[in-house]
Amino acid sequence: MPSRPLPVFRLLPAGFALALSACASPAPAPAGDPVADQTPPVAAPTRSNVRRVPVPYGTRLSCDELLAPGAVGYHMGREVAIEPSDVMDPEATARCWVTEDESTAASRRRHTARQQRSRPSARVCHVTVYCSYIYDEETERNKCSAAEGATSLALGATACRYDSPRKVDMLDADSQCRVVVHAASNDIDVATLTTCAAAAAAELSPGRLRPDHQTIAAVN
Repeated sequence: MPSRPLPVFRLLPAGFALALSACASPAPAPAGDPVADQTPPVAAPTRSNVRRVPVPYGTRLSCDELLAPGAVGYHMGREVAIEPSDVMDPEATARCWVTEDESTAASRRRHTARQQRSRPSARVCHVTVYCSYIYDEETERNKCSAAEGATSLALGATACRYDSPRKVDMLDADSQCRVVVHAASNDIDVATLTTCAAAAAAELSPGRLRPDHQTIAAVN
């Protein structure tokens, strides 16, 4: 007697079993397997991507701590005094006036007719120091080159002189502070302003910024 073919419904379970076995996830690797234990390493922090902020934000340093009158006067070639400024700037680390001796100021005024017509003043320049931020030299250079009426100067890491308002904006190489020096009045010529800025930069050093207050900030 010829054998009958198997019913179709009896073959279906076997087909499902094959499909399920093909789609099943592979078994996890056993513990200790080198392949299973490979994970992306986490890069350790390096000093190449951090820089020191010279002075924490909100810290105020006195002018006497930053600028020594004798040394500034030596660089400027005249006797000067350093006085605290009442100009408000909450982001500044220090704000100082550089003033001349009265006799020196009077002598300078006598040599310029414009100064004779102006109100007598012994103030030479106003120095504002910013030490609570991290500045990028390339960014500062680009700002200078893009500004109208600006002239790059060979001072510090970067320096730029602006005509209006008359000032020198520079990044000090040693302290990494930004120093902005304004002429005290229109009577102050460009040479005196530049000399005042150079004298301020020469006196700024990490030692004068009280390194025990330094903090660390990441560079993005």
